[in-house]
Amino acid sequence: MITTLVLIVVAGLPALTPSELNASSAKYDGKRVRVRGWLVIQFEQYHFWDSKAASESPTSGANTCVSYLGPIHRTTGKMVILEGTFWKDFAKSLNVIDLGTCNISGLDVDNQPPAD
Repeated sequence: MITTLVLIVVAGLPALTPSELNASSAKYDGKRVRVRGWLVIQFEQYHFWDSKAASESPTSGANTCVSYLGPIHRTTGKMVILEGTFWKDFAKSLNVIDLGTCNISGLDVDNQPPAD
């Protein structure tokens, strides 16, 4: 199986995993970050996981996922690297309702569409 990797290069920012962001959520809250993870965008699922295995495991838990906050495109089920603003509690920070997300933490990707 071949997995496509979409890379958005941003000088100076290391690519973190969702679990690394969640483990240091206060440090990264409201900051620009690059995140590497398995992107799932489908009906009532807007998730960015550490890996495909984490996205499919009922025991992974929310610590391995940040909610995807961005445009809904056809891309799903791919390992990607995206840049955006991390929120440790996006519903509170952005004053929005939390539906179809995996965690209260989220990555606002600023309308950067993942490539197909």
